[in-house]
Amino acid sequence: NTYTALEKAWKGLVLEKDARDFDRPVADLNQEQAMQNMDKLMGDLEDAAHTKATTTAHYPATSVLTLAGGDTWADAAWDPFDDVRSQRQSIFEICGKYPNQMAMSKKGADYLRIHPGIREITKYTMKGPVPLDLVSSLMDLDMIHQSKCIKNTGLEGGTDSLSSIWDDDAVLAYVDPTPRLRVLTYGKMFVVNTFYTKTIDAPQLGRGLG
Repeated sequence: NTYTALEKAWKGLVLEKDARDFDRPVADLNQEQAMQNMDKLMGDLEDAAHTKATTTAHYPATSVLTLAGGDTWADAAWDPFDDVRSQRQSIFEICGKYPNQMAMSKKGADYLRIHPGIREITKYTMKGPVPLDLVSSLMDLDMIHQSKCIKNTGLEGGTDSLSSIWDDDAVLAYVDPTPRLRVLTYGKMFVVNTFYTKTIDAPQLGRGLG
C-alpha cells in the first residue's frame, strides 16, 4: 500500500514586549509557545482519529450500537455490561479477536465509574467511584482510554464554542500489544516523527512561531 503524510502546522505570536519582560531564568517564552502549538496539533490529530473511528459507515451494521434516551450508560436502569458483552461477541465473530481496549470521553468514563450496576459489584469493598482499571477488568478489557481533549468550533474572533472531542462515543477494539504491519490490530496510524519549530521576525506583529 501507498501512504501519504499530511503536513500540519499551527502558529502563534510572541509579542516583543512580552519577550523583553519575560523572566528567562524561569522559562523560555518561545519554548512555551511552541509547546502550546504542539498541544493544538495533537488535539487536531485526536479529532481526526475520533472522526475516523466513529464514522459508522466504516463498520458492519452488527458492530454499531446506538443507545437512545433512557437506555444509555447515564441511565441507572441500563446495563453497560450487556452492551459491551454483545459487542465483544459481534466483533469476535467478524475478525476472530475479542476487543481488549475501549476509548471514550472522560465524561463517559465517569458515568461508568458511578453506574449502579458497577457500584453494586464493589459496594462492600470500596467507597466512591470505581477505579477505571477495575471497570476495565470487570468488562474483560485490558484498558479503557479516557480522552480529556476539547475542541473549539467557534469562528476566529467570535464566541468560543467548546465541546469534548469524544462526547458520548465509545469504541471497542482489539489492539495488538506490539502492532506491526502484518499483524491484525485496530487503527494503524503512521506518523512522521519530525516535529520542528521556526521563528519568523515580524516587528509589526511580534515574533511568529510556526
